[in-house]
Amino acid sequence: MATQVLNKGVTRRRFLSGMIAASAASVVGTSLLAPRKAMAATDTKATFTGEVLSGSHWGAFRAKVVNGVWVDTVPFEKDKHPTTMINGVREVVYNPARVKYPMVRIDWLKHGFKSDTAQRGDNRFVRVPWSQALDFFYHEMERVQNNYGPSALYAGHTGWQSVGKLHNAGTMMKRGIGLHGTTLGKMGDYSTGAAQVILPYVAGAMEVYEQQTSWPLVLEHSDTIVIWGSDPIKNLQVGWLVPDHSPYAYYDQLAEKVKKGEIKVIFVDPVVTDTQKTVGGEQVRVNPQTDVPLMLAIAHTLYSENLYNKEFLADYTTGFDKFLPYLLGKTDGVEKTPEWAEKICGVKADEIRALARQMASGRTQIIGGWCLQRMQHGEQYAWMLVVVAAMLGQIGLPGGGFGFGWHYNDAGSITSNGPLMSGFSGVTGVPPIHNGSYNGYSTFIPVARFVDCIKHPGTTIKYNGQNVKFPVMKMAIFSGNNPFHHHQDRNNMIEAWQKLETVVSIDTSGQQLVASQISFYQQRLRTSVTISNSTVTTLMQVSLPCRRLLNQCTNQKMTSKSSVSFAVVTTVKKPSQAVRHKWN
Repeated sequence: MATQVLNKGVTRRRFLSGMIAASAASVVGTSLLAPRKAMAATDTKATFTGEVLSGSHWGAFRAKVVNGVWVDTVPFEKDKHPTTMINGVREVVYNPARVKYPMVRIDWLKHGFKSDTAQRGDNRFVRVPWSQALDFFYHEMERVQNNYGPSALYAGHTGWQSVGKLHNAGTMMKRGIGLHGTTLGKMGDYSTGAAQVILPYVAGAMEVYEQQTSWPLVLEHSDTIVIWGSDPIKNLQVGWLVPDHSPYAYYDQLAEKVKKGEIKVIFVDPVVTDTQKTVGGEQVRVNPQTDVPLMLAIAHTLYSENLYNKEFLADYTTGFDKFLPYLLGKTDGVEKTPEWAEKICGVKADEIRALARQMASGRTQIIGGWCLQRMQHGEQYAWMLVVVAAMLGQIGLPGGGFGFGWHYNDAGSITSNGPLMSGFSGVTGVPPIHNGSYNGYSTFIPVARFVDCIKHPGTTIKYNGQNVKFPVMKMAIFSGNNPFHHHQDRNNMIEAWQKLETVVSIDTSGQQLVASQISFYQQRLRTSVTISNSTVTTLMQVSLPCRRLLNQCTNQKMTSKSSVSFAVVTTVKKPSQAVRHKWN
């Protein structure tokens, strides 16, 4: 391949060599599908037989390999509550949808960025050599950067399936593409898009990804646990890193305490969850998307029956005096009584009052899920839950307060002091080849608005207190990620996709292949089932897809017919003692 000189004296060969060097650290350890001596030869028959200890978002496991073939998956013996989800990791390796080679949509192969984009989804793909695929990738980035600038190149979408430190899709995307040039980035995520923006203003921290109170404190001190739109028993199967599933032992203890009447557990949910089936307790069947009216009625009961903590509100919060007129109907003429809420949320007024009294009768922990903030005005649910917790006045006390991450990442486990390997950083310290002007457009877009950006360039929206102007997007790169799985409104997406000139997908399977122009495969797994390595790996390391195993994490935009707006509400100022208790 001829060496081409780039801006600032950086050659294309040097650029690609830098990417390969950044990937080299992952070529270590025992091979899963081939002996180590065969790593450089893709046509060498694999003969390794034995077990490979590895990890995934669903827990640690041992892969049993016979003559280079992964034949069985056995849970790690130290995991006392393994999940059957780990069996799906092997499926990814041998799935017919596995992309084994670089592939290009045939019309794009013929006409490049001037291809007929209306054929996306119907047009077949053809295999091309690595050198040709990399040329296409590189020259397209050059074309877009030189002709339009960084605002036209979107490289914000990455997946999180990989648990490794050396091959995280997001980190390696930033590292690889960042060496070439600055790009249009994304802000936020689909999991907690509304809550993560509002809660820093309400509670002083993002909360959704914070450490939760340890379960031993909750089991010792809590009288009531309200699980609001959350299903920890189901969702704790998955973690950001490799979960050890230790919280399940605490849920067994909780079930015993519920059976003995020592702790009362109340589920506010339209459905019977796995957690309710496991733990037992009572259910408040609220109509979907009407949780805020129910919370407002609880707050009204706490206030009208003098069950709220005046001292806590005065000492540690601001804004209650602005919220109270709305609650009492003085600002809009609608008092938020239990009778008012009953007509909206379907919960009887007497049941609402009983719930409020139960929560105020002793130490109460409120466990809030993420699903309720995945809707229009979703920030109001998270905001109002903190208001109720503040009125109870138990934030910071052992077993009291609130949490939004109880269903995730081994939440409630006692903090470990074990070391964590830092891995690669997305920041290289090397100036990018291209660092042009954004031409008045924003440097980022909210992740859930990227389709709107494609369809309506030049539009200005409000996001987190600032104006965001949509650029004209020409090229998009996706790494270990399938936006057609977790974004809303497929028909709208298909229409928008036709406006993009080039789409590059870097993944292990063809889930998004039909929507792409160029697709790079991940070579057979070299080190373990969670470390995906290729001798070239396009421009970054990426990971195994986890979408089929994580349906509960999909984002769906829903419009509530009975959404309730409320004005400035309580902001919690945590006392030092409260912080010490809460993060114990």
